[in-house]
Amino acid sequence: MNDLKKHKYALSFILLLVLLKFVLLPWYEWQNSLSVSNKLLSSKVEKSELLIENAEQIKTAIDSQGSQLKELASFFYNSDSNDQVKLEIQKQLENQLKVFELQKNSIGWQNTYRYPEYPVKKHLLSVSFSGDTYQAIQFLLMLSKSKKINEYENFSFNLLRQQEGGLGRVNVTMRIAFFELTKELT
Repeated sequence: MNDLKKHKYALSFILLLVLLKFVLLPWYEWQNSLSVSNKLLSSKVEKSELLIENAEQIKTAIDSQGSQLKELASFFYNSDSNDQVKLEIQKQLENQLKVFELQKNSIGWQNTYRYPEYPVKKHLLSVSFSGDTYQAIQFLLMLSKSKKINEYENFSFNLLRQQEGGLGRVNVTMRIAFFELTKELT
């Protein structure tokens, strides 16, 4: 007992250190983690309240984007099957060649390319026709006015038998790319 009284300050200091290490320090760490957790929860609550306050604006923005996506989709061909789109395009071109009294020499589908990061396929069509130069120009102008996106990858325009007062005849060879949506834009 005398030894305890003799070292009472040292023992008090050791008791204080044990109390700090095993009681106060864990309690302080628990309070810190609780404080961090509360801050995260309060920021989630603030974000949720902000979303609730701006719900009408968000709904308007989503509706606006939906209409913009529908408008964008109208610039692409859309079909359930590859062959259906190709057949539709080919029939339209052949009919327009007849309307403009142009003689088709050949129409043939080339490769189809997929864009992995986008829901779009690119179909290549090789077209060769001949006829009156004026009618050929009118046909090409009609193609350029199409609402759908077309890309002209190769174009050859050979003029024949031009005379004074007349444009003569023309042979046209071109490769046109048509774009198809493979799924609905959302």
